[in-house]
Amino acid sequence: MTAADPVRIALTVSSGASLGAYEAGATAGLVVALQRLNERDFRDGRPASVRVDAVGGTSAGAMVGLLATRCLLAGLDPLPVLRDAWVRNASLRRLSRGRSDAPLTMATVHSDTIGLLEPRDRRGRPMHRVPDAARQRQPIEFTAGLGNLQGLTSLIESAGDGPAHSGLTHADRVAFTLDPDDDRDRYVQPRRSSPVDAAVASMSHPALFDPRLLDRRTDEQSYRRAGVANFPESGHFWYADGGALDRRPLGATLGAARRADHQAWGSSPDATAAEGKPRRVHVLVHPHTTAPDDDGRWTDPDHRPTWNDTLVRMVTTLPVESSYADLRGIEDVNVRLRRLDQLAGALAPHLDAGAEQALRRALGDEAPGDTADVLRRALREAGGVAGRVPVSTEVISPLRLLQQPSGDARPPAGQEQVPDLLAGEFLVRFGGFGGQAFRHSDFVLGWRSLQAWLPDALRRAGLPEPAVVAAVEAVEERDVRYRDPGRRGQAALADVPLRTRLRMAGLMAHAARSVVIDVLRPGPRGR
Repeated sequence: MTAADPVRIALTVSSGASLGAYEAGATAGLVVALQRLNERDFRDGRPASVRVDAVGGTSAGAMVGLLATRCLLAGLDPLPVLRDAWVRNASLRRLSRGRSDAPLTMATVHSDTIGLLEPRDRRGRPMHRVPDAARQRQPIEFTAGLGNLQGLTSLIESAGDGPAHSGLTHADRVAFTLDPDDDRDRYVQPRRSSPVDAAVASMSHPALFDPRLLDRRTDEQSYRRAGVANFPESGHFWYADGGALDRRPLGATLGAARRADHQAWGSSPDATAAEGKPRRVHVLVHPHTTAPDDDGRWTDPDHRPTWNDTLVRMVTTLPVESSYADLRGIEDVNVRLRRLDQLAGALAPHLDAGAEQALRRALGDEAPGDTADVLRRALREAGGVAGRVPVSTEVISPLRLLQQPSGDARPPAGQEQVPDLLAGEFLVRFGGFGGQAFRHSDFVLGWRSLQAWLPDALRRAGLPEPAVVAAVEAVEERDVRYRDPGRRGQAALADVPLRTRLRMAGLMAHAARSVVIDVLRPGPRGR
C-alpha cells in the first residue's frame, strides 16, 4: 500500500434489539475517529487516508448503520445523533404511541429518525455539526437485511438430467448508494422505498412491531435477474425484521465492498490484489461475540434446563451463530486463496507458452500478466473463488474489555461472560427498552469497546503512528461516561422501574388480547 492509497473500510452492524444502544456507542466512536482523520488529512493537504465505502446492517444494525452513514457524509457529530436515537428515543413510552394490534409501533422511530438526519434546535438552527473538513467526500453503499413475509421463489437446477426444484427464501435485502451531496430528502423519499423506510422495516421485529410495507417496483428487474419467479403485480412486499433469517450478516457488505473496489480500481480484484492495491478491512460491530458458558447449566445431566431458559438461549444464540458462520466462511475463502496462489507459483515454472495460451483461451482471458498470473486466475475460477481477494476482518465486541488486564469496564471476579457486561441482555435482548439507564450503560460499553479495539486495529490496517494517535485522542476527548451507579450489567426484570413494569404488563395484555381475537375470529367458512 502506497502513501496515497486509502484504507478502505466496510462496516457491518449486526442485529441486536435493544442492544442497538451498544452498537450505537461503538459505531459513534468509530465515526468520531474517522472524522478526525478526515479533518487531519484535509488540513495537511493529503488525500483521505481512510474511507468507508460500504455499510450494512440488519434490524437494529440497519438503523445504526444508516445514521452512521449520514453522519459521515453530511458532517454530523455521531455522538449526540446516535445517543439520541438509541438512549433517549428508544423508550417503551415512545414506542407504544399509536400502536394497533401489535404491542409497539415504529411510527415514532420513523419520525424521530427523520429529525436526526438534519438536527436543528428549537429555533430551527442547524446543530450537531462538525467542521466541513471532517466530512467524507466519497459515496457509501448502504444495505439493509429484511424478512420478506411473502417469500421469494426461484428454480434450482439439478445436476445432469434431473428435474428443477423450486426454492423458497424469506431473506431479502435492499441497497442504496448515498452521496456526500445528498440532502435529507434522499433519505426519506420516495415514500415506502427510501433508506429510512428500509431501515425501519428491518427493525420491525414480529414479536413487538407491525410489519412494514415497501415499494420494490424499481427493483423488479434485479429480482428477475436473480431468478425470482413470483414478483407480485403490485410490486410491494410486507416486511419484518430479517435478523433471524440473515445467515450471512457480512455477506451483503462484502458484495458492496467488491463492487466499490471494482469501480475504484478499474480492473479485476485478482489483478489489484497482486499489485498491492489499498488495504481492505471489514469491521463487524457485534454485542454477542463471546465464548460458551462454562457454569454447567447446559452440561449437567442432573439439572434439566427450564423451557423458558431454553427458549431464551436459542433465540439469543441465533445472531452469534450467524456471525460465527460468516467469519468462518471468510477465513475459508482466505485459506483457499492462499493455497491456490501457492499452487500456481509451484506449477507455473513447469508450463510452456503453449500451456499459457491454452489457459487463456479456456478462460477467455486477455488480462495482462505472466504464466503464473493466468494459472492463478484459472485455479481461482475452478475453485469457485474468482474475483475474491483476501479479507481482513475486525470485530468490535464486549469481549475486547474482558481481554483487558484492567479498567473500570472489566467485570468483578467471577463475571467472565459478555452478558455480564450488557445491561439490555435480559428479556431476550429487549430489556434495554425498559429503562434509559440500561441503554445508556450499553451505549457507554460500546464506546469503551471501540476504545479498546481502535489503536491496534488502525496499526494493523497500516496507518502511520501519528494518525493512530490523532484518532485515539479524538475518541478520548469526548465526555462519554457511566452514570451513577455505574455500569448496569447483569440487569434483570426486577431492576426495571415499577411504572415501566406496569407498562410492560399492559403491552403483554394487549398482545394476548390480539392473539385471542385472532384465535376466535371466524374463518372463511364461518363468515
